[in-house]
Amino acid sequence: MDDTSTQGFGEKLKNRRQERGLSLDEVALQLRIRRQFIEALEDERWEAFPGETYLKGFLRSYAEFLDLDPGELLVNYRQRRPEGASTATQLRRIETELIESVPLTSSTKRTLLVLLLILLLAGLLGYWLSRPIAPQAPLEPALPPVEQQPSVPTPPLVPADEEQEEIPATEPLLEEPGDPESADPNNQVRSPAMPPGALGEEESERSFALLRPEGSNLRVQAERATRLDIVLDDRPAQGYQLQAGAVVTWQARSFARLSVQDPQAISLWVDQQPLPKDRRLTTTLTALPAQGER
Repeated sequence: MDDTSTQGFGEKLKNRRQERGLSLDEVALQLRIRRQFIEALEDERWEAFPGETYLKGFLRSYAEFLDLDPGELLVNYRQRRPEGASTATQLRRIETELIESVPLTSSTKRTLLVLLLILLLAGLLGYWLSRPIAPQAPLEPALPPVEQQPSVPTPPLVPADEEQEEIPATEPLLEEPGDPESADPNNQVRSPAMPPGALGEEESERSFALLRPEGSNLRVQAERATRLDIVLDDRPAQGYQLQAGAVVTWQARSFARLSVQDPQAISLWVDQQPLPKDRRLTTTLTALPAQGER
């Protein structure tokens, strides 16, 4: 006689599940039936079910999942079912206790989280768009520019290692008071490119014959604030209020006179050659002597 014909439906379900290597938890998850009902079917415990209708439905679903004949198992169940298995108390159990809650997978949780964030952002955007906009205060009219008093032009402050371009002269030549001979470049005391020494301290002017006919570069750098006036060739006099660190450059061909309020406050170069500092207020530069006069 075949052993399978004597097996109960519960034993057949259990053997087929074990043959396929399935656990009770895996079956419960696939069928969405609580594990306790899967175990009750395999153990043929009728009292675990709220009624015969539920037991037959679970038995049919479990048999189809394991590729067993549901009709054969239902016949086996009716043969083995004890009398009075379905009681009024069992029928009063609520249906919601039968279905196993489906656990949420990680992807489902992420999807719900993204949807929640989208709803939150949409709410914030709607609030921001619906809020009233405060009126802007009217702009105050611009004040008219304040008129400034004309001042003596001053050179821009630049680093000591940078030279400025020659400052153009736009005013007519202004004669400075004093001895007319001191203003005549032909009557100046001539000296070599580098003077051997300073003139007498009691004098207020010194002279050097250093200017080249094609033009020489003059450069002044202020070490502290002072007043400077300069006359170049036949151009008008120019005045500067120098600040510490200011550098001014010019170009002269035959005559240049520099008058400084504080001679010790500046350094003077002619064609990159420094002139010695002196206490005299005025420095006059004239053209180099011709070849025949040397």
